[in-house]
Amino acid sequence: MTAAGAEEVFGEKRSGLDETRPELEKALEFAHEGDVFVVTKVDRLARSAARLYQIVKDARQEGCGFQGAG
Repeated sequence: MTAAGAEEVFGEKRSGLDETRPELEKALEFAHEGDVFVVTKVDRLARSAARLYQIVKDARQEGCGFQGAG
């Protein structure tokens, strides 16, 4: 992730199916306008299209973008 230019790395040990995702919550709280979330695999961020949509929507409302690491 640092090779992709990440300044801060948040690693979640829980499944994307879990309701509580403390590291994801920390990452979303840490992010500021203009930041970009870099994810290794979309299926690690969310297990359903609906949840992925909500995560991306919430981040974009804060002015953040998304990018794949690969």
